[in-house]
Amino acid sequence: MGIPQEVRDIERPPNTVVLPPVKDGSYPVRERIGCKREKGQNRPVSGCIVGHIINGVFVADDLDVVEARRRNIEKKKSKEKNTKNDNITNKNMVDAGQRQGKNEDASRTAVDSNEPWEGLNNSIEKVKIKVKDVDQGVQILAWGSIVFAYILMRPLFAELAQCYAVEDVKLIVAMVILKVCNPKIPDCDLQQKYLNSVLKFLVPNISIGRNNVSEFQKCLGQRYSQIVSFMRLRTAALQEYEPIIIDGTLKSDESKVNHLSAPSRKAKDKGTNDISVLVLLSAERHELICSMCFSGNIPDASSFPRILEEYNITRGLLVGDKGFPVGSIKEWVNGHPELHYLLPVKRNSKYISKHNLRDYRDNLK
Repeated sequence: MGIPQEVRDIERPPNTVVLPPVKDGSYPVRERIGCKREKGQNRPVSGCIVGHIINGVFVADDLDVVEARRRNIEKKKSKEKNTKNDNITNKNMVDAGQRQGKNEDASRTAVDSNEPWEGLNNSIEKVKIKVKDVDQGVQILAWGSIVFAYILMRPLFAELAQCYAVEDVKLIVAMVILKVCNPKIPDCDLQQKYLNSVLKFLVPNISIGRNNVSEFQKCLGQRYSQIVSFMRLRTAALQEYEPIIIDGTLKSDESKVNHLSAPSRKAKDKGTNDISVLVLLSAERHELICSMCFSGNIPDASSFPRILEEYNITRGLLVGDKGFPVGSIKEWVNGHPELHYLLPVKRNSKYISKHNLRDYRDNLK
């Protein structure tokens, strides 16, 4: 409980402090005998009780009683100090004996019995507090692959910012770079990898913890209109005769919460569902243009018309393998004069013998 102001104002010896009342209603008065440095601050050192405030008047205790209290306090402090010094000395002697051998005299290596920590200034903050401070000390950070991936992704920042908020763009970039540089990394380790790499300087002030990343990825996939807007922004920059390589891949989905996957003809044998991914890559820029996912094991020829129409691909030179029949492309290409295609001829095609394609020796211009 607090001490009333009228009690603290009562005249008493200097360098004393009033304590809370005891059972008889009096207020003990304790002397202050100095101060000591702890954790970078000066803290007062209390002595013994020298009297009491009774009925608004300070009454001093007997001098012999006060001196006896002071002697007891000094004995207690001396005993604690000696015990602490003995423990430190014994530990150092044991350590020295272990270094020199059991048969050697370890006493000659014993340290001074004085407390080694007394008088040290503790003004430096703890390591666990400063470990995240970018201005303190030299840090060991992952550098090379992170910077290389960041340089490759920089041209995409402006395009992403046209479809997503800047803070979302920063989080997308950080997740992509960390997952590319650390394959199969779980979301729970992204925060630690981020803090231990130069990425925290390149993409600063983001929260990439497990809970935030998991919720963000879920919301990111649900915003399909923004995905389409970003893909169309990418395809709009294609040139008329820019080679665009088309290819599809089949990804196994072992997650039980992903509703995108669907049973395929091999799902029973593998025990997992599949996701078909169709990608379009620029052969000149050596980068991915766009992609689209489909549930189950879908043939490339069936999924290709969907990606042309969804992402409004109207320019470029489409280059595919034998999995893309001409019929799947020709109808869309006929309505867009700046869009062309180059597909392989099947082995049993009548055009091989009609145009003597096996005897062709010139270069395709």
